[in-house]
Amino acid sequence: MVLPVLEQLDLDAVVARVDLDAAVARVDLDAAADRVDVRRIADRVDIDAIVARIDLVTITEQVLREIDLSRVVRETSGGMAEESVNAVRVQAMHADRLVNRAADRLLRRRGNGTPPELPGLGPPGPDPPPGPGPPVPKDDAPP
Repeated sequence: MVLPVLEQLDLDAVVARVDLDAAVARVDLDAAADRVDVRRIADRVDIDAIVARIDLVTITEQVLREIDLSRVVRETSGGMAEESVNAVRVQAMHADRLVNRAADRLLRRRGNGTPPELPGLGPPGPDPPPGPGPPVPKDDAPP
């Protein structure tokens, strides 16, 4: 008996009279979301198909337009150059000290750069003035 009544019912006319906004407003969306199994949905997602649809070239171009890549490279290389110069400077200072110590040992100098006293000669005096050196030939002199 119910079946003949449903067959005679114009369901489209009934649904057209329903206020769907009011019906949806009565739904507790938080409770509905709590019932969703997100892992089960994620297991059904084909990640490879999604990645294949991504236009990486366009995304890369957009990212490069957003950042000033030349400025980043300039700042990075400038910082690296400054660090390199400082490192070379420090290495040169260490090498200079090493050469000074080696010269001090070879010349038997004490830590202050003065040569030691030699037995029987007394303390070292000042360096003698430079001599005249070898003769310089003149252009007008006969050979």
